[in-house]
Amino acid sequence: SSDEILEAINQGSYQYAQSQLTKKLKQFPTKSYYWALQYYYLFSTGKFDEALNKSVELKSKVPSDPNTLNVLYDLFIKLGKANYANEIFENAIKKYPNQSIILNWFKKSLENFDIKNLQKSSLQLSKFNKSNELYSSWASFGYFLLTNLPNLSDKEKTLYQTLSLKLIDDSKGLNNQLAYVMTKVYSQQLKFEKIVELIDGLPESEVDLDLTIIYCKSLYNLQNWTLLKEKSSNLLFVDNFNDFDTWCYYIESCNNLSVPKKDVQFDTNSRNSYLAKIHLDTVYNVDLTDSITQYYNKFKSKPCLLIDLQKYINESNKQVLIPLLDIETTNVDVMVNVYKLKKYYSLDSTTDLSTVYNPKDPQTFDLVLEDQIGSIPTSTPNKIIEKIIILEYLHSKDSQNYKIESWLINLYSLINCSSLSLYHYQNLKIKMIQHDTLSYKILPSLHPSMLNHLIEFYKFYLTADLEVQDNLYKAFEQGILNKLQDFLNFGSRISNSASKYLIVLEILKFSRISSSDYYGYFIKLIKSLKNNILAEDFNLSDNRDSTTDIKFTNGLVNFTKEEIGQIYPNMIKNEEYIKLNLLKELIIIENDSDQISKLFKGFNKILSDSKIKSHLTNFENWLFKIYLTFFKIFKLDDTKEQEVSTLINYLSKNLKIDKIKSLYFNNLNHFDWNYNHILINLYDF
Repeated sequence: SSDEILEAINQGSYQYAQSQLTKKLKQFPTKSYYWALQYYYLFSTGKFDEALNKSVELKSKVPSDPNTLNVLYDLFIKLGKANYANEIFENAIKKYPNQSIILNWFKKSLENFDIKNLQKSSLQLSKFNKSNELYSSWASFGYFLLTNLPNLSDKEKTLYQTLSLKLIDDSKGLNNQLAYVMTKVYSQQLKFEKIVELIDGLPESEVDLDLTIIYCKSLYNLQNWTLLKEKSSNLLFVDNFNDFDTWCYYIESCNNLSVPKKDVQFDTNSRNSYLAKIHLDTVYNVDLTDSITQYYNKFKSKPCLLIDLQKYINESNKQVLIPLLDIETTNVDVMVNVYKLKKYYSLDSTTDLSTVYNPKDPQTFDLVLEDQIGSIPTSTPNKIIEKIIILEYLHSKDSQNYKIESWLINLYSLINCSSLSLYHYQNLKIKMIQHDTLSYKILPSLHPSMLNHLIEFYKFYLTADLEVQDNLYKAFEQGILNKLQDFLNFGSRISNSASKYLIVLEILKFSRISSSDYYGYFIKLIKSLKNNILAEDFNLSDNRDSTTDIKFTNGLVNFTKEEIGQIYPNMIKNEEYIKLNLLKELIIIENDSDQISKLFKGFNKILSDSKIKSHLTNFENWLFKIYLTFFKIFKLDDTKEQEVSTLINYLSKNLKIDKIKSLYFNNLNHFDWNYNHILINLYDF
């Protein structure tokens, strides 16, 4: 069947695909779908220029068959011709106005997180089905999404805002989802009075929590203290919506209405209400001693203590803590908090950690962990091993403590101990999206025998792409607009993830070293992205999480950007570093001289930019120069004979093993992630 041919091409079964295509084209010589598949086959087998020329020729015939349009769209996207991809749908719609074609275009735009054509296709749907309120809401939402695109002129942004609102005005009914879109546009325009007027006019049943929060924020911006006091007090004391921001709105409105402090209502005993009392004293500019004492006495054994008090206690009023901390207690949780507060506010420099550490109590783990990690950036491998011993002991006492396990991954990676780093990574029971945010921690210590683990990491992206696309369309179908913007951003970040490309680059390297069949699949993947990689607008999303590990510090330890790079070596690998490696891979496999010239130009441009040096280790900087030299000798046709001789001399000097050892190994401890990194990359080279 036709689907079998497409599947065969995607799986690399080119001989079978071509034999089936030959039969089909002989049987159905005028059927555009088989010609589209033929050109997709040409692209997949590396005949890019021929595939492009033939596809443009087929595009000019304005095909309307949905399968043909889908294949051509995907082909043009892979060829880096997104404008052609969308033109095939636009031309088909002009010639054969049809809802299914327009809807197909909408879905394709959604798959590629193409906001501009998502808006165009949704507008076409609303025009084709003027009575369909759902499509009208899509079109309005599409214009709103356009207002958030970068590099818009003020004129463009104003136009999109106006068109978004007009489509809603023209609709027959206003529900809370359309109202949400209107409030977002009005917020951009700073028309807060319009938001209040809009929400006031909605039936109570249509005002959900999202709109209520937007309503209160708008009242605050308008300084409508009377209405804000009424609304916030109703939320707090009638609806029991015990939210700290709402407490702040209530207190600010009371203060601005000159309500005496003693008349400000409080009737709950939650953390938020105790904090609100401190906020009340701050806003009314009265002494904080009583409210802080009340909060402290209630939450002195809770982990939130320092985090909360940081907002209100500073150098000028920290003396309020002295009588509270000068206590005798046997409660280990209280002792931990006393230690944290004293250290953070420099109230006692003689406190000994051992006086508060009880190894049988997991509440002290964060504190001890913090004490251990503070000096990691300057630690020798021996010192790191000492820290590992302590953390492994803590882990044996509390095997469910996420932070200890996470830091063990970091430390084992730093000393080149991949098996134990991987063990703790797997112990975290990493799920789906966490591979995108956390895999960078483990990559520096892995080696080729662990290729299958990288394949498992990558499978997340295959699953995520399908699930995100499916759920996005379902959300549009159900008209759930208030969550769609974040979901679209999420999908785009995953699709263009830096972590995904770092994993793919490691897979390519490991599969090449181990002669794995995976190499063919992933090099084909890179080849299919060639035109996108070469494009000026090639952008990646950095979703790597380096903050969760150190959030527990509560401010007691603050790492600089350079220190974070020492703890997490892969964090310095930026978008340009990834692009440089992708171009290197493409040059290695490319045979067409014109294509090699394009790729080399991009490779050389990045490597010549001084900014890239901060994202390369000394060894990587040397290795890329070696690759550059090899490419000039063996891949470029226009390198002059005299230059070739000079380049060969350069290689003969720099590739002597004694020189490499003296530069990169002699002063390097075997217990160092860089040792593993250098060996693998040299072997791969």
